[in-house]
Order: sequence, then C-alpha cells, then structure tokens
Amino acid sequence: MIDRRQEFTFSKLGENDRRDLQQLAERVGWHFADEQVALLMAAGTVYGHHAAVDGRRELIGAAAIYPYGRNLASLGIVMVSPEHQRQGIGNAVVRRCLADVDPQAHVMLIATPQGRPVYESLGFRIVEQVHRYELDLACTADRRRSHVVTPLRQDDIAAVVALDESASGGRRHVAYQALVQIARAGVAVRDDRGHVCGFAIALRGTDRWLIGPVIADSVNMAVELVLGLVERLRIESIVDEREFAGGGTVRLDVPRQQVEFQASLQAVGFQQTRQSPVMSVGGEPLPGDRDRMFAIIDPALG
Repeated sequence: MIDRRQEFTFSKLGENDRRDLQQLAERVGWHFADEQVALLMAAGTVYGHHAAVDGRRELIGAAAIYPYGRNLASLGIVMVSPEHQRQGIGNAVVRRCLADVDPQAHVMLIATPQGRPVYESLGFRIVEQVHRYELDLACTADRRRSHVVTPLRQDDIAAVVALDESASGGRRHVAYQALVQIARAGVAVRDDRGHVCGFAIALRGTDRWLIGPVIADSVNMAVELVLGLVERLRIESIVDEREFAGGGTVRLDVPRQQVEFQASLQAVGFQQTRQSPVMSVGGEPLPGDRDRMFAIIDPALG
C-alpha cells in the first residue's frame, strides 16, 4: 500500500519514464502506442508523482501541459492509478501543470467523466464538445474529388504551423515538429503556387490509426484530405499487417460546430462513437479561427 503520509511531489518525466507512463495509462484503461508517448512527451512537459507501492517505486499520477505561446495552452493525460484516486493527487498534478502557464493564456482540456469534477473544482467550464468518428478501412467511398491531395513534406512544416496558428490561436510549433517526425502519413492541398492551404496528419495508435489534425479552408477540402489520408493508410496497413493487427480502423475527433463535415463523414461510412466536453478556465471562448479546424490533433494536445 502507498504511504498516505507522503506529500505529493511532482517531477518532470523524461525518456526513462516512458514505460512507466504507458503502464499508468493501462491501469486507467488507456493505451498509448510508442509513437503517441513520444509525441505526448516531446510536445510539452509531463509531470508525474512516484510513490513506494508494496516495496517498489511506481508512477501513480501524471498530467501534461502544452503551452502554445502566451495565448493558449492545453492540459492533458491527467491520470491517477485507480487504487490511489480520491486522495487529491489529480487536483495537485493539475495545479502543478497550470503553474507553468501564462496567467493570460486560454487553458483548454478535453474531459473524461471521471476527471470533470476535478476540473470544475479548479474553475474549468464547458465551452465546446468534440465528436469521435471511426471508420473501418475496408469501407470504400465513391466521391468526386475537386482538390488534388498530395503527400505532406518535411519542408512544409513552416506552412503547417502558420495555418494551425490561424485556426487554433496558439503557436504550436514544438508539437508540430514532433508530430511531423513521428507521423506515419500526412497529406496536403496546395494552391497554384504550391503553397499548403490545407493538411491532415495521421499517427499509428495501439489498435487503430489516429487522424489529426485536419485544417482546411472548406468542408469539401477537409473531407477530401481525410479520404486522401485514408487511402494512404490502407496501403500502410497492408505493409504493417504482421505487426499491427488493428490497422483496419481510423479515428478522428471533430469539433461540434463542424456539423456539415460530420454529415459528410457519415455519408462516406464514418460512425460516431463518443462525445466529450471541451473545457476552459472560466469558460472563456477558445481563440483562433475554429471554423478551419475540422479535427483536433489529439485529446491531450487539443
């Protein structure tokens, strides 16, 4: 058992803590692939609390903060081992993360039912919803295309960051530098001069492909980016079949206001599987041109 007299102290987790973080996630019912853990740790700061449990050192609580300049930050992967919940660890680790954020920044998170009471006690209020959609890659859709979808390149990073900053209201270059390195596939739509005007990226999860973000000028462009990415993931799944048994499914998380986009996804075979609240401190509206954000990066990164 944990020594209940121990004070909660939080340290920054590093490369040597990756497996501990994955094991903690498994204990709370989450599953992070190696690529996800690499992104979550590279894009921000992950804090954790270790304790002596039955004579061994164990990570029993963690959370991450992702500052995006002075205007925006995202709080994510707030986890407490089930046997150590209701002891104040979750509240304490969230407070530790928030201490790293500019007082004027909009702080957002996507809440689980278990975490929502903690967040509300700290002043977070619901401002939005995200809807999770999933697609079996065996499904095919016959849709007329009006955009040429091309592979995303390493030298597109500056354009990607600029488009995302316009949509999200935050400077998320650190997250994108990590994401572009780790991503299994990325696609873009370009203007007549070859400049990126919309893009979508996918990671490999433990049992499915994770699409996000999707940034575009229109619903039609966003749908065609997703379908172009799905086509590439079908090829990737065939290549990875022996080591990635869950390669037949893709998922993405879509903001509620993208009603037409959601209808278009459903029309090509996507099914909604979850709805989660987006919260911000004080219920402040999130910055950026959110009409151009058709899917978030990740529930932790926003």
